[in-house]
Amino acid sequence: MDAQELARRGVTVPPLSFTIADVQQYVQRLEDQGLSANTISQRHGMMRAVVGSLIKRGHMTVNAWDRVDASAAPGKSHKTPSPAEVKALWEHGDWFIRMYLYTGLREKELTSRYQDHVDDRWLIINEYDKPVRFRLKNKNSVRDILLPDWCTPVMPSQKEMPKATTT
Repeated sequence: MDAQELARRGVTVPPLSFTIADVQQYVQRLEDQGLSANTISQRHGMMRAVVGSLIKRGHMTVNAWDRVDASAAPGKSHKTPSPAEVKALWEHGDWFIRMYLYTGLREKELTSRYQDHVDDRWLIINEYDKPVRFRLKNKNSVRDILLPDWCTPVMPSQKEMPKATTT
């Protein structure tokens, strides 16, 4: 109960009305208070669980808390690139870098796709592929993405995919 009380502090929106922006503002307020990444992650997780309970009982259908990452990853996180850095990445990046920038896909979401996952101009992202090579972050990550005109309807083969694109 104490953990729930701490997590609810600063929440000004009724649970049934949470939006992604509300969750982002909540996480930002916790960061602004100087709380540790672990504390922020725990409070975010508690609120996520509370809303998850409301979903299980049929009061809600979508958990906005699932869509905002507040994990306490070790080490420093990458800074948000400046517009000039994004432009340079776009101009000098390969097909994969451009797709990450354009779609916001995570690395494994893109590099685990095959041509079979392209339906006309739609890229299918799901967690039920066989064999399962990775697991999506959560069920809300299952989606179809309209591919941009410039990427052509043919995906590069697995052999053409870089070993790592996280640099």
